[in-house]
Amino acid sequence: MEPGEKALAESVVFNKVLYATTFLPNDQAFVPGGYVRLYVLNYLTGATAFDFDKDGDNDTSKVIGGGIPTKPVVIITTTGVTKLLISTSSTNPDVDSDTTSAGVTTTNLELQADVNFFLRWWKEVFD
Repeated sequence: MEPGEKALAESVVFNKVLYATTFLPNDQAFVPGGYVRLYVLNYLTGATAFDFDKDGDNDTSKVIGGGIPTKPVVIITTTGVTKLLISTSSTNPDVDSDTTSAGVTTTNLELQADVNFFLRWWKEVFD
């Protein structure tokens, strides 16, 4: 982590990988904002676990937005697709970006688990 970077939300472990978000404030005093960074690490060793830029080297983290992030939320859809959702104050913290609205960032991480997951639900009936 960089100096001043803060982990403000809970982290999540899914399929032996730790997903954690952090907030890195701006360098300028009295200026709001900052960056959201997503860390993807092996849950036992802390080693890098994902190649964000597909260059063949695993990366520890990536800036995914701006402001204060929520904890990562893993969802498994009815079709079996697994996604990681993170809410940020701005979806693109770049000053040259036309869009800086709040939103949910969906990562393209390959969250496929080694085991089969299935949905289980129930209906409660009250008299």
